[in-house]
Amino acid sequence: MDVTSIGSFIVRRLDDLVNGMLEKEKASLLNINTNQKFKNSNDKTIEAYVSQLQSKIDELVVLEMEKRELQEVMDALQKELVEPQPQAVLIRGLLAQLQRHRDLIGICEQLADELDIRLIEEV
Repeated sequence: MDVTSIGSFIVRRLDDLVNGMLEKEKASLLNINTNQKFKNSNDKTIEAYVSQLQSKIDELVVLEMEKRELQEVMDALQKELVEPQPQAVLIRGLLAQLQRHRDLIGICEQLADELDIRLIEEV
């Protein structure tokens, strides 16, 4: 497996997982209370965290391919955050991809706290 494509592979698999759940009408991981939290979150605070993440990514000294991958993750995160019913499982997976970089961990944790999303813990 090409190491540089792992992030986009994981995001595609998460999409497949969610689509499969929707097709089989399985219960959503995003319950009403969590969804209410998204709606009640301070949009300005969320925007600030997303902006901070983007700035940190722009500053990272990494290979261009990795930077493009991180940008894809950010694009997917921003898209999901503006959805009428954002999927917590997708946001959790996207934040996990960003947390691979030490400089992004703190902002990811703050954003997760604001959204009331439990981050994926390392095994």
